[in-house]
Amino acid sequence: MARGPLAVGSPYGVGAAAALPSHLFPPAGAQSKNLANYIDVPAPGDPAAVIFSYTVPLGMRLVLNQIGNNFVGGGFSEGSRDLVWQVWDNGSPIEDFEAITGSLGNVAQPTWLSPIIFEEGHTVSFVVLNPAGGPIVSGSGQVGATLRGYYFNRLEAGIQEWST
Repeated sequence: MARGPLAVGSPYGVGAAAALPSHLFPPAGAQSKNLANYIDVPAPGDPAAVIFSYTVPLGMRLVLNQIGNNFVGGGFSEGSRDLVWQVWDNGSPIEDFEAITGSLGNVAQPTWLSPIIFEEGHTVSFVVLNPAGGPIVSGSGQVGATLRGYYFNRLEAGIQEWST
């Protein structure tokens, strides 16, 4: 007999895969998504500089579960607030991701996090702010960011709405 939670005849029962929560486990047909980029450091006091943006296609749901950001150059101290990264949903900072002042992993080796879910038509953006009067000058380095996870067609996966 096959073993494991996805096997027919497993202790979890037939169809256990369909019962797994899609915000924690990719459903059948899910595709990985790796959003990553580097840009030159913006000038102090400039508006938020977009490192990358992605709009979730219609009918799809995006689940992000890894984050990374870093500065490449000199003069930046982790936690100093000399640079502030933010994750946005439709142009507004997401709670708990509005003041990232240090590296959460890096672009090549992101950190795992509780899922951030974006619905169809929403635009996720990773931005950086270089506050006015700060010591990091424009062009003195690069800032990078990544968000990783998966996306899927919620209707093909049999999901109408999130259950609580």
